[in-house]
Amino acid sequence: MHLPVALIFGPLTAIVALAILIRLYFKKYINNQQFVFHFFGSLICTVFVFFMGQWAFISFYFRWIFALLYITVFILTIIKRSKNKGGKGGLGSPFYIVGRLVFTFLIGFIVFTYFCARNYDGQAIKLKFPFRTGKYYVMQGGANRVSNPAHRNYSISKYGFAMDISKLYGTGNRAKGIMPEKLTDYAIYGDSVISPCSGKIMLVCDTVHNNPPGSFNIKNVHGNHIIIQCKGYRVFLAHFIKGHIFVKEGDFVKTGDVLGLAGNSGFSAEPHLHLNVFTDYDTEQYDEDVNKSESHKRKRDFIYDDFRYSGISTPFTLDGNFYIMNDIIEK
Repeated sequence: MHLPVALIFGPLTAIVALAILIRLYFKKYINNQQFVFHFFGSLICTVFVFFMGQWAFISFYFRWIFALLYITVFILTIIKRSKNKGGKGGLGSPFYIVGRLVFTFLIGFIVFTYFCARNYDGQAIKLKFPFRTGKYYVMQGGANRVSNPAHRNYSISKYGFAMDISKLYGTGNRAKGIMPEKLTDYAIYGDSVISPCSGKIMLVCDTVHNNPPGSFNIKNVHGNHIIIQCKGYRVFLAHFIKGHIFVKEGDFVKTGDVLGLAGNSGFSAEPHLHLNVFTDYDTEQYDEDVNKSESHKRKRDFIYDDFRYSGISTPFTLDGNFYIMNDIIEK
C-alpha cells in the first residue's frame, strides 16, 4: 500500500497559505464593510493554516513567515483601501453572504475543536519524553478527531490518546526534502528511544522489515514494538527498526533506559514513534479451551488476540505536558 501523504499535504499547505495572501490583497471589494467581512474570514483561515498546516513537510519556519506576510499584506491592504472612497451595495449578494458565513463557520469550528484537543477527562498518566536530545514535533495526538485523526477515527477505545512523534532538523523540517526515498534522510530514523517509565518488558516484537517511505504494512500494523508493564498502566511503543530493540521480554527497565531505535516498520508511511498508554487491561490470558463454546470466550475487537494487548487508551503527559498535533518539543 502506497500513499504519498507528504507530496499532497506539504505543497497543499503552501498553496493554501499563498492563496489567502493573494486573495486578501487583490480581491476587489465593493466597500469597506465587505472588506471587513472578508477579513474576518481570512483571519480564521490563517489561524487554521498556521496551527494545523502540515509545515513539517516543508519547514515550520515557513509558518512564521506566513504569519508575518499576512500582517504585512493586511497593512498594505488597509493603506490601499484608505485611498478609495467607500462604495455602496452592502456586503454583496445574499448568495455570497450566506456562502461566506457557512465557510467561515465551518473553518472556525474546526479551529475551535483543534484547541479543545488539550481537554480530557480524568487523570493523565505521567511519563518522561521518550527521546533525550533534539527538536521533535507531534504528527498527531490529543483528545479529539481533529488533532488526532487517524487514531481516533479508527478506534477511540484502543487508540484514542495515542501519539505519533517525529523529529526536526535545524531547518525546521522532518526530512531532507518533502518525501525522500532514503529512510536515513528522516531526522528521527535511528534515534534512540528511551523508556518513558520504569517497569517490566511484557512483549517484544523485532522481526518486521522497514517500509520504504510512503508504504504501509497492513498485515503487521505495529511493526516492531514493545509493551512495558508499569505500575497501574501499560506503555506501548511501536515502529522500531528491525533487529534494533535492545531489551527482551522479562527485562526490568528504568525510566531513561534505551529501548531501541526509531524506524518505519508496520503501518507507518515514514519514520516516527507511536506511543500509547493502556489502563483497564486484562491481568492474565483468558482460557483458550477449544471445548468451550464461543459465547464463553471474551469477545475482542482488537487484531491481536492476546491479553497483553488488552486495555483502554488513556491520556498521558510527557514531562508534564499534554501535547496535540503540531506541538514542538525541544530537549
